[in-house]
Amino acid sequence: MRTLSAGVPARIVPPAFGTLAQALRSWTRENEVRDPDLEPFSVGLHQILPEWPASEVPPDLSADQLRLLVMEGALRLLIAIAGRRGSVVFLDDLHAADPETLQFVYQAARSLADHPVVLLAAIRTDENPSVEADAAAMVRAGLARAIELTPLDAEAVSPGAR
Repeated sequence: MRTLSAGVPARIVPPAFGTLAQALRSWTRENEVRDPDLEPFSVGLHQILPEWPASEVPPDLSADQLRLLVMEGALRLLIAIAGRRGSVVFLDDLHAADPETLQFVYQAARSLADHPVVLLAAIRTDENPSVEADAAAMVRAGLARAIELTPLDAEAVSPGAR
């Protein structure tokens, strides 16, 4: 499976779609994505990845319409990257991610069920109650599964641990 990953830097407020952009770049930096079906979404993808080639934003496009192009473009790019082999997208420290990436995660959870894309997110508890509530709501709606992990003890993280 193809793997994309991102993490949220400590003590830095990530830009809009920053965590999502980092995950997408973890793939596009080393791999070319050639899919003509992405062309209608190039303006939206350019908002996440400024290096993505795009024409100018049509003047009659509202901010909401542009946001829809961004979200749908990112979904379609993930689907194109997955291809038939599938992909795993790992987002670490999602509790500290930008609101736009969080919105994307919710939409992706609803939209990627029929595609070979696994979206895996790590959320630290007691860091962001809003993100925890959203994650719990996705679990209740059947859009996600939660696996609670306990912290490693001192022995497990010592240099000689196996």
